[in-house]
Amino acid sequence: MNLGSFFKQGLDLKEKFSNLQENFQKKIFEGQAGAGLISVKIKGNKEILSIEISDTVLSKEEKPVLVDLLIAAINNAQGKLDKEYKEYFGNTIGDIPGLNNFTIPNLK
Repeated sequence: MNLGSFFKQGLDLKEKFSNLQENFQKKIFEGQAGAGLISVKIKGNKEILSIEISDTVLSKEEKPVLVDLLIAAINNAQGKLDKEYKEYFGNTIGDIPGLNNFTIPNLK
């Protein structure tokens, strides 16, 4: 393999990976808590799209519970995102030296 071919393969891989990232960031993940009382939808880039709250948890007395459920629902959705991200990109970059620990910025 000559040097030009090697660099072309590198550029092709970079473009493929960029396309995979772009597609992943458009995916939508849903997390729920409290047996469906709270539902959160986020995109693959971790942008929160919506939070749905059941009318049964809106009283003032329930506020601390609501906060806990919101946190749990968001964490649930982000956990699903993290898991699928690793599966989605693991097949592509897992064997490339230096990229096996690649993550989305701010993704834990």
